[in-house]
Amino acid sequence: MTDVPSDDRSTEDATSSTDDSVRSDDASRPTDGPIRRTVRLGSRILLDAVILAAWVLFVVLLFLERAWPRWGFYVILLAGVALYVAITAPWSGRRRNETRS
Repeated sequence: MTDVPSDDRSTEDATSSTDDSVRSDDASRPTDGPIRRTVRLGSRILLDAVILAAWVLFVVLLFLERAWPRWGFYVILLAGVALYVAITAPWSGRRRNETRS
């Protein structure tokens, strides 16, 4: 093993100060601006509305064609919405936890 000359230490210090300046520039850069967050939120709400509307339309047409009881329509409709919420709710929860850490 060889000893590290003192010149290398000064190079390491210069490198670490350069790394610190790069890190501070990255930290000062906004990750998501308010417009981008608004567009993302709006697109998420629109996507949710389209998916739920398609589910409602599918269930309505299915029950009108089959002449099944009305209580069954509501059970299937609410079960589908509850399943959709259960599947998509963790997506927003993970995103919040990632940004906090």
